[in-house]
Amino acid sequence: MSKNITLKSVRVKAIVLDDSNKELFDLVGEWNGVGVIFYDEVNNPSEIEINKLSQARPYFSNIKNYPLVNEIVYIVMLADDNILNNFDSVSSYYVSPINIWNHPNHNALPDLFKRDIKELPEEQRNDYELVRAGVVNRRVAGEEGTGIYLGSTFKESSKINPLQSQEGDVQVEGRFGQSINFTSNIETQAPLTVLRTGQDPGKTDPPWVCLRESINRDQNIFLQSVDSKIDLQVDYSGKGLGETSTANFNAFDRPQTIVNSDRVVISAKKDSVLLNGEKLIDLSSNGKTYIEAKDAVIVTGNKVHLGGSSADESVILGDNFLTDVKNLTTSLSTALQQIGTLLGNLGIPVATPALASLLDASIKAQAITTKIELKSYQSDTVKVRK
Repeated sequence: MSKNITLKSVRVKAIVLDDSNKELFDLVGEWNGVGVIFYDEVNNPSEIEINKLSQARPYFSNIKNYPLVNEIVYIVMLADDNILNNFDSVSSYYVSPINIWNHPNHNALPDLFKRDIKELPEEQRNDYELVRAGVVNRRVAGEEGTGIYLGSTFKESSKINPLQSQEGDVQVEGRFGQSINFTSNIETQAPLTVLRTGQDPGKTDPPWVCLRESINRDQNIFLQSVDSKIDLQVDYSGKGLGETSTANFNAFDRPQTIVNSDRVVISAKKDSVLLNGEKLIDLSSNGKTYIEAKDAVIVTGNKVHLGGSSADESVILGDNFLTDVKNLTTSLSTALQQIGTLLGNLGIPVATPALASLLDASIKAQAITTKIELKSYQSDTVKVRK
């Protein structure tokens, strides 16, 4: 095997990512060949069919950064799986796309000499003409982009902006506006990690302008460290952090994790969701808050306030209270019946209002006793502890 390792730039003409193109899929060894590209020479493009072009495998096995059609990669000849039989056996391996446009969406550059770019609309010709002039900055802001063929499913986007960097940042950008940024608070140099999916849909900056993440408009997860303060603006309705709740978010100078999105879903498929706060757990909503369980909802605390933190009316222990009420209504019903009987024996007519009221009260007291015995007043689901 040659000791001189050389790099060569080639243009991607096709890439195998699945079995949608059965012919190419079989040529690369089916699923064992995922990521294999078919490439053409940059300085001497050929006219042969794609399935007869040379192939190259990804250099990295655990980091996937597959190129698009018409992007340029560099390849190197290294040992392959036949090295045990032939020490000089080598194959082509490619590394990530060359940063032609310095843009995360794509860095494709088709063969300028084979394509009649004069037939393209003026806006879509800009990229090609600028490249010929030696300028490698994307300046197409129209909806249709450059019209470069990038593959069977990928569509160029003129709405994606590169992520702006500051000194010391280490960043990973996806093609669709996602990013992971290992950055810092400029003033304090405190570490800050930002995971972002998508960009602010309301941004008006042209797509070649670099932008920082927006915690208030993008979908982000912010992992703060000591003194890495941020400017969070939320319509917060909870009372746990006090009246100046937003200020409490931004003033916090210790490690903090903030998830900010239009909707946040946490689901434990097999076991539990555990929330534990040393000082406070605040569940709040500008609309409704539901707490529901198929088995039991248990609320434990030295004090439980319903209706607000200032609630000061005590909850009655229902079973004890109803036991006392039952004893009272039973005794009262018996006493009223005895008084009615006594008055009747004294010759007072039953139709007398006083006697009729006593009999009616006795009947109602007995009815309350009966309901208590049937547990008509007790809740089957809500229980309290003294």
